[in-house]
Amino acid sequence: MKLSRSPAVAGSFYPAQAEVLEAQVKALLANRPKKSAKRPQVLVVPHAGYEYSGQVAASAFKEIEGENYERVMLLGPSHHFWFEGAAATLDQVWQSPLGEFQVTRPQPWPLVETAYHKPEHCLEVMLPFLGLLCPQARILPLLLSGGPEQAQTLAVALEPFVEPNTLWVISSDFCHVGPSFGFDPRPQGYKDGPALDKEAIDRIAALDIRGFENLLEQTGATICGALPILVALRLIRHFGLGPLVFKEYDNSARTGGRKNSVGYAAFFA
Repeated sequence: MKLSRSPAVAGSFYPAQAEVLEAQVKALLANRPKKSAKRPQVLVVPHAGYEYSGQVAASAFKEIEGENYERVMLLGPSHHFWFEGAAATLDQVWQSPLGEFQVTRPQPWPLVETAYHKPEHCLEVMLPFLGLLCPQARILPLLLSGGPEQAQTLAVALEPFVEPNTLWVISSDFCHVGPSFGFDPRPQGYKDGPALDKEAIDRIAALDIRGFENLLEQTGATICGALPILVALRLIRHFGLGPLVFKEYDNSARTGGRKNSVGYAAFFA
């Protein structure tokens, strides 16, 4: 019997009913423009509930509409477990309301912890979009944790997976601001989360690795997928996959009156 992962956040981050979910994802994709003139190899996508970040996520996934990939590398931050490095899984299948995905892992790989993936949402929320756009692709999910100094080592380890038929999906939300997150950007000279996010977006789009690292160090910016983004920036620069194009931004506090907010940004290369 194949080792299988069941959805952890279906019914909360996105609908659990296949028909409802498919209709929602199709509607989100239909409302976003496609800008790419070439076949993208890298997407940076937010991972909150679809009511918050679904439109921004769809703006990134829209860029692969009509394309085919044999493999999707999923890189995201671990929200439930702290460790150093990138954790693969022994799972052979990941279930989704819109179908199942065949799962692989790097061979060999120093850290394989299936338990780290079971409650995690940051990679799971990508599957409904992938289920509609490239359902035949195999996925290779990796959860990253630890400090940004690991980015270069991880990028080197992942270089063999940069291939024309591989899509990289980098999962990250942007600044988490407010008392629930223990972060206020004002002492760092930014009026609010979107202002700090804009600074980060500018440096990421410029492939300014050192500038982004400095921003993280100087401000403590609570960008949960900073490490996966740093890995992706190194791969994009090393293999000439750029430019990295900023697509769309939103913030959960856009309606006003919320003490806590999270930023969401989308890119493609």
